[in-house]
Amino acid sequence: MRWKTINIEFLNAAELDDGYLVFITKTSSLRGLDIPLGANPRKPSMSNKNVKAMITQLEKDPKNFRRKNEGISIIANKAAIDEVTKKVSFEVNERQGIINGGHTYFTLNKNGVEEATVRIEINTGVPDDLTVDIASSRNSSKKLSTESELNHLGMFEWIKSSISPELKADISFYEGDDGNIDVGELLQVANVINPSKGTIDNAKRSYNSKGGILGSLKKHQINASITRTCNHIEDMWNLYTYIRTDQDLKERFMPMIYEGNQMYKGVAFFIMAGVLQQRTEVVNGYVKLKISVDDLKDIIHLKADAVNNKIMRLGQHFVGAIDSMVASDTFVDGIEIVFLK
Repeated sequence: MRWKTINIEFLNAAELDDGYLVFITKTSSLRGLDIPLGANPRKPSMSNKNVKAMITQLEKDPKNFRRKNEGISIIANKAAIDEVTKKVSFEVNERQGIINGGHTYFTLNKNGVEEATVRIEINTGVPDDLTVDIASSRNSSKKLSTESELNHLGMFEWIKSSISPELKADISFYEGDDGNIDVGELLQVANVINPSKGTIDNAKRSYNSKGGILGSLKKHQINASITRTCNHIEDMWNLYTYIRTDQDLKERFMPMIYEGNQMYKGVAFFIMAGVLQQRTEVVNGYVKLKISVDDLKDIIHLKADAVNNKIMRLGQHFVGAIDSMVASDTFVDGIEIVFLK
């Protein structure tokens, strides 16, 4: 674990309680300063409306910035006030740092000015397992997402170590992350081959309950059954993406199951579940595909007309109501039968 010592000049500082100190500093003191955000499961984003409001405040009324801002809260290993140098010194690792006020720090790191001040508090001696609870309480204006909480607890490390750097870069593991693929959706896709049930039953859960999948991971952690899909997470995402976006497939299906250029998620879940029936096995506790992803794609292509015929028969009863169609037993049973023939 790497430790880092940070020094910030203060105007006023006081230790108000054991392991708790507060100080006022010029916002310019934070320009270019690198303070970890590891203690905060939610990461700041330039698109946040509060960032723009703070920049405006700094430009038009800097002297009242502190009065209108809640400041920055930091969790550190240790901290001290040096009255000689007029600096607060604190030590943090990559899992500590700013726990609340990330957008304030994000704004001041680039836009801090001499005329404005900001309040900073530092808590020391906080156990790691309390950080998420504290962050959730401090960020009460917006409930902390389960994804952010799980990422902070390290519950997505098994995913990160199982996929390519390219896919990892595309995944959003927490609020404010840069990826465009929600980790919850990735787990919904992987859940189709969860060894606890058959693929069709898994697809029903994937379609209806992303929260249930995340909740199971939170409860059972590394022992959650979803982790047994780790060897094929990327294969599953590859197959899912093919089903939803392949143009040749799109030409063979009814337009009603597409929104723009992508197939509705629910339909894709069940097509994926259908083709994977009886084509997975459990080896040493982990799910293994019996055939390659390319072979699975070929089967889907071969069965596309039969699947479309099932949808056509149902479509007249569910015009404009794809969710209802996907949830119907007739649709699910039809998909199951098509791929078992």
